[in-house]
Amino acid sequence: MNPYFVAILIWCIYVEMYILSKIAFDKGMNIFVFVFYRQAAATLFTATLFTIPFAILSRRIMLTLDLYSVGLDYTSASVASATSNSVPVITFFLALMLSDKLDDPVRRLNKKSGQFVWRY
Repeated sequence: MNPYFVAILIWCIYVEMYILSKIAFDKGMNIFVFVFYRQAAATLFTATLFTIPFAILSRRIMLTLDLYSVGLDYTSASVASATSNSVPVITFFLALMLSDKLDDPVRRLNKKSGQFVWRY
């Protein structure tokens, strides 16, 4: 399958999700109930693919979805689509503020390749 086609398909799915979410919030659906239903559907869909420990699932994913849903409730679907790209940046700054250990795979690879060159 062509990677460009897959990328366009994924973005079409995102656009559909933004629009349907905004319609549900405008009709009066509770944000947290919506997030629960979305997570339940995703769990049923991906349960056969792999297993994720519940601690990781509950800490990292739910906060992002709750914040996204609250933001979508107060703005439009186009703003939610534009701000979805800021999730990695926010995650990085949260990791810095909480003194999380940053793992740089490029630095690790350079260190290993440097050790290889030094030994041989």
